[in-house]
Amino acid sequence: MHKVFPTNLRRLVHHYPSTSRAAEALGINRQQLSKYLSGLSMPSLATLRNIAAHFELEPDDLLLPAERFAARWRPPMRIKGLPTQMQQVITALLQTQCRPAASSRGSVAAITSAPRCAATPTGSGAPIP
Repeated sequence: MHKVFPTNLRRLVHHYPSTSRAAEALGINRQQLSKYLSGLSMPSLATLRNIAAHFELEPDDLLLPAERFAARWRPPMRIKGLPTQMQQVITALLQTQCRPAASSRGSVAAITSAPRCAATPTGSGAPIP
């Protein structure tokens, strides 16, 4: 059993409000995610790839030593708790930055070059898909 995988996975899913929400976002059963988190089970290669892709990582990244993994992945930004006006400004910036320009909307280039937003206006910590 790989010993660092559960530690790295806990770091990733800690930013969801619950294990159930994380499992739902990852498209896996909550009980199975709990087994991965506790180190009782390792995901199949296909599931490992899906988990990594969800967090914009490579499967190998999930197996890095914890210190190297921490340097590789940064948690999503949270804006909950900031002054209301600042939350509104950040939310507006995220909405502007996270959608393709109107002139190129729908093109492959616009879709693949659009930045992924890792912040959440609600402050839940779950990355915005």
